[in-house]
Amino acid sequence: MKDSAVKITVTGRSGRESLDSVTTCANGRLYSKGGKRYLLYELPDESNPGIIVKHMMIFCSRHLEITKSAPGLKTRILYEPGASTETDYSTPYGSLTLVFSTKSMTVTENEKRLEIEIAYDIFSGGELLSENLLLIDCVSE
Repeated sequence: MKDSAVKITVTGRSGRESLDSVTTCANGRLYSKGGKRYLLYELPDESNPGIIVKHMMIFCSRHLEITKSAPGLKTRILYEPGASTETDYSTPYGSLTLVFSTKSMTVTENEKRLEIEIAYDIFSGGELLSENLLLIDCVSE
């Protein structure tokens, strides 16, 4: 997929017994720099009207990094298959220290579409909180 404006659909599924899904759609920008791909988009903060959260995804064949930033919010999550990474995850109620353990990551790309699928678990205090699947779908506009 060439550098371009894209329509982004991000679906997160989590749960232990059954999967709960949340889907987000936005317009964004996909570009390449220094051997990595960058995906940028913005979304309104649902808990703070008028605040915009900036999202940046940086990926290559080995890992995906997601950062979210807004006034009072800065979160960075690294997904790397076979690795666990600790992050301070910002919420409207404060920061939580979470461990993201990535099981697998698949990247599929052609001229019109980029798809990324990541399976991962989230732990807190050594306890499994949820099993998750992140689906990122970018389509050229």
